[in-house]
Amino acid sequence: MNWSDLRPCCCVLGLALAGTAAQAQPAGPAAASTQHATRSGAAFSDLEEALLRAQRDRRSDTLGQQLSDDFLMIVAMEGGAAVPREDWLDAAIKPGAGAWVVSQLASQDYGNVAVVSFVLRPSPARAGAVPLAVVDTWTRAAPAGETWRLAMRHVAHASGPRKGVPGDAPTREVIKKF
Repeated sequence: MNWSDLRPCCCVLGLALAGTAAQAQPAGPAAASTQHATRSGAAFSDLEEALLRAQRDRRSDTLGQQLSDDFLMIVAMEGGAAVPREDWLDAAIKPGAGAWVVSQLASQDYGNVAVVSFVLRPSPARAGAVPLAVVDTWTRAAPAGETWRLAMRHVAHASGPRKGVPGDAPTREVIKKF
């Protein structure tokens, strides 16, 4: 199966998870750091932190190595359009682009594809900056490549009312699979 076969599934999954991540709790003392209960959560937390570090250091070469060749970012407010790889790289190294911290990270590893959802919070807090719900789709070469590359990112504001989310139901604790 090639990536183009997976892209529609990842888009749907990404949008569904973005809705879930958008339900993020308000920032509190524990929200300042990423918390993960699994090894894959720790690994993807490291990958997400490496992306932010490369942004803060304005290292487009390092960022480029972390992205797949066909990387796209979808912003929920304009879901029918995508930000292509080169445009994202240009914007990602602008001053302040890496001024965020990852919180509330969750990951699901499907072998050579992984879906990672989290909330990006502005750091330091600044006027007008709101938390962002992010769903990243990471891929690696088959059969069991070691290098993960970010293939797609879905982003939405993580604030506002929960009411009206299709398929919403009362939340409950998710049982972690190790």
